[in-house]
Amino acid sequence: MERNYSETNSGDTAIKTCDMEADQNSVEAQYVRTGGDTVNHLWDHNGAGPDNCVRSGTGKAINKHRTCEQRFAWPDVCGSWAYRP
Repeated sequence: MERNYSETNSGDTAIKTCDMEADQNSVEAQYVRTGGDTVNHLWDHNGAGPDNCVRSGTGKAINKHRTCEQRFAWPDVCGSWAYRP
């Protein structure tokens, strides 16, 4: 998962997640928007890489997000939460 990533846009109102590895593992951005505690999910299911990105629509500011990789028959691997300043 070292090369996969997610990031918000300059206004923190949208997010993208990018699968940079051709390993057949799906990549997910988990994120929480202002005013809620629901964890939203943005998936790139094809696991194909390189530079394969999926973008969300815009909405309320994203307060925190992290990148996860789904591994077949193994626990998912997630990075640390990144928080909006």
